[in-house]
Amino acid sequence: MKKIILSVLILCLCLAACGGTAFGDDSTPALSAEELWQAAEDAGKAEDFGKALEYLQQSAALGYAKAWETLGSFYYYGKGVEQSCEKALEYFQPAAEQGVPQAQLRLGMLYADGLGVEQSYEKALEYFQLAAEQGVPEAQAALGMLYLEGLGVEQSYEKAAEYLRQAAEGGFEKADEALNSLFKEGHIPA
Repeated sequence: MKKIILSVLILCLCLAACGGTAFGDDSTPALSAEELWQAAEDAGKAEDFGKALEYLQQSAALGYAKAWETLGSFYYYGKGVEQSCEKALEYFQPAAEQGVPQAQLRLGMLYADGLGVEQSYEKALEYFQLAAEQGVPEAQAALGMLYLEGLGVEQSYEKAAEYLRQAAEGGFEKADEALNSLFKEGHIPA
């Protein structure tokens, strides 16, 4: 009897180490959080938003920050779900805390526009700065616009131009347009 119990225990340990299960469940190894996120991206590209949401929720449950950000984007834009800035905020927040720059950018946008949150240029500035430090051109441009308009910060054409240049160098075309306007209006030197 001890040999049978020992054999079953060894079998269970071997199957667990190989990613299978010991009691007749699907022996296919589970996908990692990153693989689930990639499967969601593929499903989203195929416009199968139901499947994408399923994979994203599984990935997010495993703690994958990019999945949280992507779920937030689904709610922000209303892809396959009812559009909800409040729900988007719930997903963007943990992703932003884990350093996902796109989530930081989106949180900045929510705070700048007062969508799903109380409007706050100061909070928008905080999140835009986090994303801009990670090289997100849209966040750099958003910072430039806050400085240009003096929203939540002291108005500064120099700071505005600095951030807009960074955004333009990162390929954000609208930043070039804003820089040209600053130059034409005589606010910055050539």
